[in-house]
Amino acid sequence: MSLSGARLLADTLDGIEDGTLTPTPQPETDGQVSYASKITVDDARIDWTQPAEVVDRLIRACFPTPGAWTTFDEDRFKINSARISDDVLPPGVLGITKRSVHVGTGTRALELGEVQVQGKKPMAAVDWARGAMFDAEPRLGA
Repeated sequence: MSLSGARLLADTLDGIEDGTLTPTPQPETDGQVSYASKITVDDARIDWTQPAEVVDRLIRACFPTPGAWTTFDEDRFKINSARISDDVLPPGVLGITKRSVHVGTGTRALELGEVQVQGKKPMAAVDWARGAMFDAEPRLGA
């Protein structure tokens, strides 16, 4: 994409310079222009009932700041990376194995990559799980 984008930019600038392209301002009326407001900390809170794709996009969109977050044992818990898996778990419920940590969403589960407990440094989710204390059915966001 970087190569094709660079070529397109060079072609566009050349076209503007030689007059074959004419810049057109973006219209400001008729509802064609929208304002994208700054993502706030409240916007970055994860709703585990949403589909996996929506949660995954939120995590990627909010990294590094403000950081997508949820709660674990009433403390803020940031999720810096995750990927969609084929597992299915109820929304917010954790599935923990020796090699992975999954959390349920409204559709499929996400495999957590890097997490950050409030007041701690970022760490691999499996390392966090090795040291955390869990209830019978561990859950995020409750």
